[in-house]
Amino acid sequence: MSFFNKHNDATLGVVIDIGSASVLVAFVSSDTKKPSPDIIWSHREHLSLRTAARDDQNAKNIMTALMNAALELDTVGRRVLDQALPGHSEPRHLAISVAAPWSYTVSKTIAYTSEEAFKVTPELVRELERTAEQKIELELNEDEVAASLGLTVVVRTTMAILGNGYTIGLATGQTATTLSLSRACAVVQSYLTAAVADLRDKILPHAQSRVHSFMLAYYHVARALYPTTSEYCLVDITYEATEIGVVRDGMLQYCTHTPYGAFSLARDIAERGGGTLEESYGRLTSDLFMTDENNKERKALAHEYELRLASLFHETGDTLTIPKTIILHVNLETEDYFSERLATAAAQVTKSTHHVIPVSNALLKAYYNDDAVRDIKTRHDTAMLISAQFFHTARRADNYDWQ
Repeated sequence: MSFFNKHNDATLGVVIDIGSASVLVAFVSSDTKKPSPDIIWSHREHLSLRTAARDDQNAKNIMTALMNAALELDTVGRRVLDQALPGHSEPRHLAISVAAPWSYTVSKTIAYTSEEAFKVTPELVRELERTAEQKIELELNEDEVAASLGLTVVVRTTMAILGNGYTIGLATGQTATTLSLSRACAVVQSYLTAAVADLRDKILPHAQSRVHSFMLAYYHVARALYPTTSEYCLVDITYEATEIGVVRDGMLQYCTHTPYGAFSLARDIAERGGGTLEESYGRLTSDLFMTDENNKERKALAHEYELRLASLFHETGDTLTIPKTIILHVNLETEDYFSERLATAAAQVTKSTHHVIPVSNALLKAYYNDDAVRDIKTRHDTAMLISAQFFHTARRADNYDWQ
């Protein structure tokens, strides 16, 4: 079944982004003739910044945020939608992205090589997909953390098929001596998938829903933004987590995360240096934050976060170093601070310099007009950009065969 059904070239849908410590809901109109979707209305519900809770309490908090956001969507959001699109039909598409630590993205690349050229057939591709699935299942079963959680597989998808290093289509009957296939599986904690299903039944009973990991959406959007770049590291810094995805040969090869993000850092700053948590988080946006002479504690905490990043960069799943290009997603107001932390951490691992590209500004420049850019920058909500852009473009991504 198709994720999108066109009606007058536009598709009305609901986008939900479940972050590490917040939930976004939005009404989005996707017109195939436009480069980006129209964000009709959006709202983000935040968890409390004040204390670090136990895992079970965090799970309850994110569920509460999801229910509160859904209530806002069904009341305030619908009023705005009715004013913006009088006489609209009921949204029939629900796209949900789930970030770490609530989701895991596991990918495997399988290669088949022969000394003589062979024809790439659907049967051969399916065999490689089965092999990749087996390896993914084995990895999930061996991961003690993943195995201890109730997880639901939400996406199994082939991200790329390369023949002799070039993207190929199965309908062309091409020949090759090397065939590489990248397969990804996204799993989400089961209580979240159940909550999303319940939410859909209550407020969008006729909607077709699709759940995916935020990292898969991020990869898809980055690949569209930088089609000629084949090796890079995706970094997503949310309030309570930092996730990385390593892309080689244009294929997502490895993902990992640490449960420590921007709010986590602000909490530690407040505990060691005094002041409120809000003030500490606000300092991350200040150009003077790391240049003040009296900030030894803040510099020490920044260094500790860099060590966390360096540890993630060491876990790339292969013997290669982190790619030179690092694509960063974080809230607009903290881009400068975290770009510097990333560059420093990567240099510690590779002993070389890296180019950090903030993806939010690249998305704004590529797809949005000046009025939309001002509106988005006022709200500082950039995860919405990635989730909505994925909703807008997924229908044109032949390799995203949602299963």
